Amino acid sequence: MNYQINEGGNDQRILESENGIDELISYQLLVNHLKDELNNNTSIKLKKIRNYINDFNTQFNVKLCTRSQVVRELYILHQTAKSLDRYNDEVLKLSYSQFRAIIYYPNIIYLLVRLLPNAKKFIQLKIRKVYQEFNNKAKSLVVLHINSLYIDQDSIKTDILNSFLGSGIKKFNPLNIGNIKSFYRVCFRNIFQFYFRRRKSLQDQEMIDFEMFDANVYQLSRVSSRHSIYKDVLYDIHVNKTQKKHMILSQLSYNFQIFKNIIVTNEFQSIYQNKKSTELASRDNKYQLIDFFDDDIFLKDPDLFRSLRQLPLIYKLLRCAHLQTPNVIPYNNFLIKPANVLFVIQEELSKPFKNFFVDSYVKDILDQIAKNFVKNILSGEYINLITFTTVKINHISFIDQLRKFVRLCLER
Repeated sequence: MNYQINEGGNDQRILESENGIDELISYQLLVNHLKDELNNNTSIKLKKIRNYINDFNTQFNVKLCTRSQVVRELYILHQTAKSLDRYNDEVLKLSYSQFRAIIYYPNIIYLLVRLLPNAKKFIQLKIRKVYQEFNNKAKSLVVLHINSLYIDQDSIKTDILNSFLGSGIKKFNPLNIGNIKSFYRVCFRNIFQFYFRRRKSLQDQEMIDFEMFDANVYQLSRVSSRHSIYKDVLYDIHVNKTQKKHMILSQLSYNFQIFKNIIVTNEFQSIYQNKKSTELASRDNKYQLIDFFDDDIFLKDPDLFRSLRQLPLIYKLLRCAHLQTPNVIPYNNFLIKPANVLFVIQEELSKPFKNFFVDSYVKDILDQIAKNFVKNILSGEYINLITFTTVKINHISFIDQLRKFVRLCLER
C-alpha cells in the first residue's frame, strides 16, 4: 500500500497512516528474529540482533537511504522500543516493572551500546551538553540534588539516559524531525527539568528559565508544534499538584498506587483526552484518570459533562481504572456482541475520512485501529478506585452510548 506524503498540515492523518504501517512491519521483524529469546527471557545473541538490524535496513532501505547514519540508528531504536512494548502487551503480558527490568532495558541498551554507535555517541553528547548547561546556570540545584541523594554526576546522566530510552525515544519518530540536534537538545532539557523537580524535597527550588518553545526547533522540524514535548516530562508534577486540590483526588492517587502494576490504558479516557486537548494528549494512565476526575469535580466544561452524564454507562467507565485481569471479561456476552461493537467503531472512525482519501487506502488501517480498540475495551476489569466497585458492561444500550460517545469526542 503506497501513501503520498505532502508537506501541508492537512496531511498529518496520511503521515499517521504510513507510520502505522511502518510500525506493523517493524513489529513483525522483531517477532521473526527475536521472539524465542524474548519468550524465554534469555539474552539475545549478537548474531540474531545483527540479522534483525540487517533485515530492518533492507525493509526500510528506500525510506532511510537519504538519511544520516544518526537518524537511521535513532529510527531503529525508536521502532524497536515500540515493538518491544507491543510484544509485551500482546504476548508476554509481564507487569510493567518486570517487563522493564527483564526485557526492555537489557535489550534496548544492548542494542544501543553494541550495534548503534552513532546514535549512542549522539545521545551521550546531548546529555553531557545539557548537563553542563544546568551545571553552569543552576549549579546549586545540581549540588543540592547530588548531596541530598548521595549520587554523582555519572549516576544522574545514567538516570537521564534510562528515562529517555524508557519513554522519550518512543514518543517521536526521528524521520519526522527536521533539525534533530535542536529537537533532542530541547527534549533532554525537559527530561533534566523533570528529573530535578520530581523529588519532593527539591520541588520548591528555582529552575533554569529555558525557552521551551524554541522556534527554530519547530520551523526546522516536520513534527507539529501541537506536540509540545515539554508537557510529557512534566505530567508527574501536574498530577502531584492536582491531587492536592480535593480530598477525593488525593484518595484516588493513593488507591491508584495499590493497583498500578495491573492498570492498563482505559481507552474511554484516551478518547476523552482527544476531545478536550488541542495538543498531543498524554497516555499516562494516572494522569488521564485524575485529570478526568478533576474536570468532573470542578466542572471545567459543563456542556461536555452534561452530555457525558446522558451516557450513564460510559460516564461510569470514564471514572474507572482499567485493570488487566486474566480470564475476566467486563461485559455480558449474552447482551453485548464484540462484532456489533466493532462495526460501530469502524463506522464512526470512517466518517471523517469520507471524500478525503480513497477509501481503500485507509480501510485497512481503520479496521486495525477499531479491532485494537474493541479488544482493549472488552477485556480486563473496570474498577472505580474511590468506591472499589466493579463496573460491568451489562446493558444493551451500551452500543448506542458508545456510538454517541465516539461521535462526541471526534467532533472538533
